Amino acid sequence: MAVSSVNTSSVSLTGLFSKLDTDTLISALMASDKTNYTTLENRKNDYGKIQSLFRTLNTKVSALRTAASDLLYMSNLTKTAATSSDTKVLNVSSSAGAAKGTYQVVVNNLAQNHIIRTDSVNSSGTSVKAGIASDATITIDDVTINVGQLAADAATDKDFLTSLKNAINAGSANLTASLLQTSDTEVSLVLSSKNTGAGNSIKVGSGAYGITGDSIALQKLGLVDAGNNLKNVVQEAADANFTVNGVAVTSSSNTVKGVIENVTFSLIAKGTTTVTVDTDKEAVANLISAFVDAYNAVVDTVNSAKAFTDSNSRTPLKTDSTLNSLLSSLGSWVNLQAGTKADGKSDLSLKYLYQIGLEIDKGATSASEMTGKMSFDKNKFIEALEKDPDAVYKLLANNEDGTSKGIARVFSDNLFDWSSTTNGILKAKIEGYDSEISFITDQMEQMKVRLDVKEAALKQKFAQMETALSTLQSQQSWMNGVVSSMYSNNS
Repeated sequence: MAVSSVNTSSVSLTGLFSKLDTDTLISALMASDKTNYTTLENRKNDYGKIQSLFRTLNTKVSALRTAASDLLYMSNLTKTAATSSDTKVLNVSSSAGAAKGTYQVVVNNLAQNHIIRTDSVNSSGTSVKAGIASDATITIDDVTINVGQLAADAATDKDFLTSLKNAINAGSANLTASLLQTSDTEVSLVLSSKNTGAGNSIKVGSGAYGITGDSIALQKLGLVDAGNNLKNVVQEAADANFTVNGVAVTSSSNTVKGVIENVTFSLIAKGTTTVTVDTDKEAVANLISAFVDAYNAVVDTVNSAKAFTDSNSRTPLKTDSTLNSLLSSLGSWVNLQAGTKADGKSDLSLKYLYQIGLEIDKGATSASEMTGKMSFDKNKFIEALEKDPDAVYKLLANNEDGTSKGIARVFSDNLFDWSSTTNGILKAKIEGYDSEISFITDQMEQMKVRLDVKEAALKQKFAQMETALSTLQSQQSWMNGVVSSMYSNNS
């Protein structure tokens, strides 16, 4: 009797003979184990989201520390702004520590660079180059040029001047050469000193700014006259000349620094203007505002973390000790007294942040209105800054021995322990979740292997059952055939 066989290792029989939905049966048998796998997967995802929340918090805490550190520099709290009443005469800028006041500036003359030129020559002519000896050399600003060779190589006087321009620009430290079209048919070589001021004048002679060499070549070019003096002076070199509150000042440059401490003038034209230098209150207030914004961003991030809902609809961070400790620390630092001595008193005129317009939950009258966030009264701060900038600085940055630190310094110092990239509290928290996620990942991988083995074994058993049923059905058919044959023979 021949019975067909089924390869149960490679073929999945799903109720072919038993009429059972074996895939559904296998899924039901695996459901309990797969639920455990899903639980691990959800926990891993939850930990990943929580870790991301702490990474965000670490970034916000670092930003708060930076904002606090910016308040430790006196230069940041003494930023100044300078203005000119007539920017067509003079522009002005200032830096921290500039001498505040009002200054009348009268610009009498601007600083000028020295400009000379050659005679104009016919662009297509050759009379200039033809008059220069083949061995002639000239030296301009310590650059020695074989003008005889340049003239011999040039097809026209314009070509000659172009080659001379290139040679000067390639080696000169103090002069710039350019070609100027003086008419439809003529060009001239222009030499300009790179720096303004009478001390940067082009001269006949050797050294910096000097012109010397073959006299015939220099006269043929029109750089000097027969008396060996500069011939074509376009603009004389000159120093700037101006007064500040009646005091005469000269400068080789139109950009003038230091006449007023930490103030820079940019002279533009002759005329009179009033320069005003004062504390840049807006810029300083913006630093405080940045600190407040960074503080509130940390509070918001902590609250968001506390409200996080996991896959089981729970809030695992609602009572997290790290988050609670951070919030508690921030609140206590805000309310510290700066400059406190051993007797508990402070000699500072400004001791608390509320005195410069920084308060937590200002105006809140009930617990439901309290958010833990900081408000900033800009007008109150500016008023305190105008009255006593040193007192504001000490409130924020005090570091005198025997007294408590300024509030911004407390934030800057203490937040280092939280945000350090080597051993910070938040870094340790984040790395702790790395370990948890890694452990769960290993568990999931091991469970996946076990589940795959179990599922394969179940599929094989059901396939073997189907094979057995197939064999029985074949045998039954054979027996039925034999019995039918016997009845047929007897009849």
